[in-house]
Amino acid sequence: VDRGRQNQVPWNIVQPYMESTIALIGKVLRQPAMEAILQHVQDAAKCTENIQRDITTIKNSVGLSTTPPNPANFGGGRPAATTWAQVAAQARDPPPVPPGASATRNQPTVTAYKDRVVTVKLKDHGIARRFRTHPATWIRMQVVTSVHDNAATKSVKIIAAHQLKSGDIQIFTSTTAEA
Repeated sequence: VDRGRQNQVPWNIVQPYMESTIALIGKVLRQPAMEAILQHVQDAAKCTENIQRDITTIKNSVGLSTTPPNPANFGGGRPAATTWAQVAAQARDPPPVPPGASATRNQPTVTAYKDRVVTVKLKDHGIARRFRTHPATWIRMQVVTSVHDNAATKSVKIIAAHQLKSGDIQIFTSTTAEA
């Protein structure tokens, strides 16, 4: 009796195992390279640092910070690139109150900041995704170009623009009248 034929595994058992192994190999080969994954992690860490710096800048500009503002708060004493939040915070104050309007109520800095903001809702998720791949400076240039190409909004001065987590675009104008 031939013992080799008696100990063979039937094909109907081997075939699904082989197909599963081949499918697994295909999935492994389609995985991104480790360098690409590390680059994405580094990019995410850099974005997180920029967001934290922007939050600190905004808090300092509206008086919500728990620590007094100083150069060490912005990147360890070295000069940092200007962020959209810093530009928006340094924009001019709102125009004076017109005669006859109530000027007795003291409005906090936060109100002046919020009065100059316009939020553009992006209903097309594809466009929102496309904007996510670009820095705030590119977004600002797109907004400036769009505003200046329209005769009705040509005189509006854009201070800063950036994309919110929702995908919408937030635009900061130089005065409340422009918002």
